[in-house]
Amino acid sequence: MDLEPRSITVGVTDYDWYSFLRGIKPLEVNFWQPSSKHIHTLKQGELFLFRLKKKDGGKIAGGAEFMSSDSMTIDLAWAYWEQANGSPNKQEFMEVLRKYRSKSGKETTGSSEIGCRCLVRPFFLRKEDWFEVPGWPENITTYKNYRTDEEVGKFLQQRLASLMRRTSELYLPEGIEFDEFGKPRLIMDRLGQGAFRNEILKNYRHRCAITGERTVPVLEAAHIRPYSEYHDHSLTNGLLLKSDIHRLYDLGLVSITPDRKFHVSPRIKEEWKNGRHYYELHGEEIKVPDDEYYRPNQEFLQEHYDRRFRK
Repeated sequence: MDLEPRSITVGVTDYDWYSFLRGIKPLEVNFWQPSSKHIHTLKQGELFLFRLKKKDGGKIAGGAEFMSSDSMTIDLAWAYWEQANGSPNKQEFMEVLRKYRSKSGKETTGSSEIGCRCLVRPFFLRKEDWFEVPGWPENITTYKNYRTDEEVGKFLQQRLASLMRRTSELYLPEGIEFDEFGKPRLIMDRLGQGAFRNEILKNYRHRCAITGERTVPVLEAAHIRPYSEYHDHSLTNGLLLKSDIHRLYDLGLVSITPDRKFHVSPRIKEEWKNGRHYYELHGEEIKVPDDEYYRPNQEFLQEHYDRRFRK
């Protein structure tokens, strides 16, 4: 039976970025670019391979599954992915970015925007299993796409499939699975924190579900059921909320009913003689993603309202 043609992207990266991430084995990585312009977007679930620069061998050394891409500030990228950006701390992350951005005369501060590609379930090949991309054009310094119904794409797919049959010999995070064609399985409830945050931000169109606020630095991906208890990063367990409303939600001072109505606890007024701007929103219907698949789970909302809301 013929396989459905797929797209495989090969992205060029530094050995330092690759080596650091191979050492910490994260569940997700940020394959960033120093500029926010012309960021390449793939379909969710497509394979993205890491090709080291020519000076580091010029071979495929690993890969991951594409989740999403976006432009964001350096501060936000570090808040979302931390060491999964490929650096041990924010200072070194900034230094690496300055090195690249200075070549084009760009200033580098925490508020500078970069392009981010969130890749999930990365894998890292043993050095003896690294392999070259046939006919790789040496003028390509960023990325190149291949289709699996074409010669090079078919080679990449078959080579990866062969290697994935020996997953015990790969540098793999716990819980990663591959199908019979060497494609990582996308398991939404195993998203890392960075992917969870970024997907919630995009699904809610960068707007707070309650207020419609669009200032990204004050927007937070909230868990309906606490992550500390359920370890659930599924997107239906998420809401995009302003930081103050997120805090009140976690404290049970506001809640959302299964019919998506915002409720404010009388405790705010009773205990702090305040909260007028929150009460003005009481009973309002929240904004949810257009795609029903990503809307908040009604059972989770009911659980919060019944168990955590301070009525």
